[in-house]
Amino acid sequence: MTGPPPDKRWALFVGGFDAAGRPRPMSHTDLVRLTEKWPTTTATPPGFADLLSTARALVTLAWFHYESLVVAGMWSLLAVEAALRVRLGSEQRLVKLIDRAQREGLITDQWATRLHAARQVRNDLAHARQQDAWTIGMAAPILAAAHELIAVLYPD
Repeated sequence: MTGPPPDKRWALFVGGFDAAGRPRPMSHTDLVRLTEKWPTTTATPPGFADLLSTARALVTLAWFHYESLVVAGMWSLLAVEAALRVRLGSEQRLVKLIDRAQREGLITDQWATRLHAARQVRNDLAHARQQDAWTIGMAAPILAAAHELIAVLYPD
C-alpha cells in the first residue's frame, strides 16, 4: 500500500544541491531534516514541548497537505505564548507577557521586537477569514525562532 502523493506545490522548491552543484527537488526527508535542526531542551515543560512536537510533525505533514505549514507556524506561536505564561507565572495577554519578559531581562530587546511581530502574525491567523498558505521560507523562520526562544527560556 502506498501513501498519498506529495502536494504538487513542492515541485516548485529546491531541496538542496547535488554533488555537481545542480539543484535537486525538495523531498519529505528534507522537511524532516529541517525540523531536526530546531533546538529543543530537556528542561522544556511537557505542555509546550508537546506543542512544538506537533508543530514539527505538521511541517512534515505539509509534504502531503501543504497548508499544514500555516498550522505548524500557529502551533509554534501558541507554544511560545504558553512558555512565557509558565515562565512568568502569569495569565496576562501576550503583549504584556512580552513586555514583562523584556523588562525582567528574560529576553533581549531584539527578541521582544521579533515576538511582537510574531504576536501580530498569531493575531492575524486567529482572526483569519480564509485558509492561508505559507511557503517553507515563510514558515521555517517562525518555527525556528519559536524553538530557539523556548530553548532560551528553558535551557538545559
